[in-house]
Amino acid sequence: MFAKYQILLLISIVSTSSSCILENGLQGDCVNIRKCPYQIGRLRVGAPVTKCDHPTLNVCCPTQKSIAEQKCEKWHQMLFAPTSFDQSRLNSELCAVDTKASLIVGGRDAKPYEYPHAVALGYGTDPKSLKFACGATLISEDYLLTAAHCVTHKRLGKPTYAVIADRILDPAMVNYAPNPYRKVVSIAQHIVHPDYKPPLIYHDIALIRLSSPLDLDRYVLPACISTPIKAPRKNVLLEASGWGITDVTSSSTSNILQAVNITSIDDKTCNQIYGNEPDKNYRYPDGLVKSQICATGEDKDTCRGDSGGGLYTREKLCLFHVVGITSIGSKVCGLGNPAVYTNVASYQDWIESVVWGGRP
Repeated sequence: MFAKYQILLLISIVSTSSSCILENGLQGDCVNIRKCPYQIGRLRVGAPVTKCDHPTLNVCCPTQKSIAEQKCEKWHQMLFAPTSFDQSRLNSELCAVDTKASLIVGGRDAKPYEYPHAVALGYGTDPKSLKFACGATLISEDYLLTAAHCVTHKRLGKPTYAVIADRILDPAMVNYAPNPYRKVVSIAQHIVHPDYKPPLIYHDIALIRLSSPLDLDRYVLPACISTPIKAPRKNVLLEASGWGITDVTSSSTSNILQAVNITSIDDKTCNQIYGNEPDKNYRYPDGLVKSQICATGEDKDTCRGDSGGGLYTREKLCLFHVVGITSIGSKVCGLGNPAVYTNVASYQDWIESVVWGGRP
């Protein structure tokens, strides 16, 4: 029997010709599913699959790029922008920082501008004295991607401001050179996924709309939305970033953005690890599902305060794909269970419909 919270339903759209329309409005052709990596990927992440009414040409395979793919190409092109008015378009991508040497427990300080999509969520009414408890990922000019539990925080409520384009939370605490790209932007709207029902941890994903759109460049650059084809399988090297706890013996979060390399774990192994947890029955009674990712590293992990931050892959040197959102983890970060992340690819259709209204 299919688990209640696993998104495994196949949505059938009858097609009597070779052309078809997918569930997200894309045009496609009816083909055998074995020849359609797109629909195979959607099955793997638990997303709906559009079927064709044909015995062998049984799924609708897209013949055009998704909104997320089109936006990713746009973000990539910004890395070729000239650095001064007297320059023409660059011949190769230029990152905001040299990342060649870089491939939060067990991690390192992020370099300035290394993660141009990393956002800290601030709670409170005064932008000069905010409390920080969660992270987020910039995915467009005016939208952030985060965890649902970060916008329904039990103690702090909803975040009110976003700190963008800076690895430092409080400049007064460090020997800090002024950052001309730093922005503290008020939040206009919180959009929680409609299926998020705490204390259950399923569908732990939310979108945040900023009060005004940002001017984008290589220093303020969205991460690409993961698609089902890009979703990581087991033993994939991933990157995570956040301002969470860096020492399990302390309750203090980091003032400097931390970065860490971790590795994805297969669903079966992760379910075996989490299967005996005392809170399983009321937090994830159906086990961990396809819309979640497990990842960890030896003495390396995300931790308290990293919630809502991103799990990433790099397709280009400084172009990131956000594949996961930090959701839950071990109470002893880096020494216990692997962390669990919301699988972004499972929610591609929902993200596109909210952020871009289904249009590029």
